[in-house]
Amino acid sequence: MKTTEIMSLPLPETEEHTISRQAEKTILRIAEKMDIVVIGPGLTTHNETAQLVKNLIANLSVPIVADADAINAIELSYIKFTRSPLIITPHPGEMARLLDISTNEIQANRLEAVQKTAETCNTYIVLKGDRTLIGDPQGNVFINPTGNPGMATAGTGDVLTGMIAGLLAQGLNPVQACNLGVYLHGVAGDIAAGDKGEMCLMAGDLLNNIPCALSKLVN
Repeated sequence: MKTTEIMSLPLPETEEHTISRQAEKTILRIAEKMDIVVIGPGLTTHNETAQLVKNLIANLSVPIVADADAINAIELSYIKFTRSPLIITPHPGEMARLLDISTNEIQANRLEAVQKTAETCNTYIVLKGDRTLIGDPQGNVFINPTGNPGMATAGTGDVLTGMIAGLLAQGLNPVQACNLGVYLHGVAGDIAAGDKGEMCLMAGDLLNNIPCALSKLVN
């Protein structure tokens, strides 16, 4: 698929062709001109790249949405000290790693895990899954009613991350951006499932149905 809209910035890389820690100053300098930074999708868990992620999350001065390999790089012990609002969007397995418990334990106590972690770590958590949960630093938890099992496929989480970041960049606060992003993401998935069936859903189907989801909400 040709992605005409993407703008790129060359950065130093490791021998394994992941982003190097030497890119930190460049990223921080460029980020000063941005409204929001997304970290994670496609990064890999290379040790040097993971350290770069930790440094960026600690030092960025704009809101951050961390997903995928960024979640695998961070630890709960220091994310409470970020300089700017941090949103993390884990699936149950990633949440289990952060809390050092099993995925089954997360699934058995989803609401409690989100509420306590968001409050303790002063962060916003979007725990993906059946009835995605959104927790904020004040201890509030919101339950999303939209979406379907067909959305459990590669790339749909990246679409959600982009939607939340886009809403943040348009001026919504983190709670609003997370709630609306998750809701619209699910609506887009439900529209796509209605057209193609749940078994055939791909991330691109959600992306293509975002305008339809927005129109449905407005109307």
